[in-house]
Amino acid sequence: MKVSKKHDNRYDFAKRAITGFFLGVAFYFLFFLCPPFVFSITLGIITITILFIELPQIFKPNVISSWFIMPFYPILPFIFMILLNQSVQYRTLIFFMGALSLSFDFGSYSFGSLFGKHKIAPAISPRKTWEGALGGVIFAFTLINIIMWYQNAFVSIPMKLYITICLCTLSLCGDFFESYLKRIAKIKDSASFLPGHGGFLDRFDGLMFVLPVVYIFRNFFAQLFGL
Repeated sequence: MKVSKKHDNRYDFAKRAITGFFLGVAFYFLFFLCPPFVFSITLGIITITILFIELPQIFKPNVISSWFIMPFYPILPFIFMILLNQSVQYRTLIFFMGALSLSFDFGSYSFGSLFGKHKIAPAISPRKTWEGALGGVIFAFTLINIIMWYQNAFVSIPMKLYITICLCTLSLCGDFFESYLKRIAKIKDSASFLPGHGGFLDRFDGLMFVLPVVYIFRNFFAQLFGL
């Protein structure tokens, strides 16, 4: 029996949504209800899982270039996240950037599934479309407005749109970079223990490019979001 593409997309969306819900609950518990060091330990465990379980699927030990990439991708972004988590002021940026990345990812996936026709880079990631990217930016821009309204941070609309586009572009580049690595390794996901998402690297891929920039300009972003 042949399964329609529409039915397959609905099934994939349901898996992503269910897994995403439980990941959200886990994040809320670890980030808001536990002491900060618990979240840092969790990030360390995720980093070790990526290094010893997921990366060997992508990087082969005999490929020299992988040893040059590994310190910057994914080790350094996770170090930046752990460092941000040490400060009461800056750790909130982790939540904001994670929410922004997820909203962009969800908007891109939803709009791309419904309206996607024009591929961005089919040779690297055939499912990414310009329509999906636009939907992701709309979702992320909406979220940024909600965050800034809640924080009483008064920022002009052009500035909010500029920040949204820059962060979404970085997130998309992170997604494409991992897709490129997986394309070379000829695998679909870095792992399979997160149904609908793959592995932790598949879930954090967008943040890998966002976090270094946010950490370097953490004072700017803290002021921007009214922290």
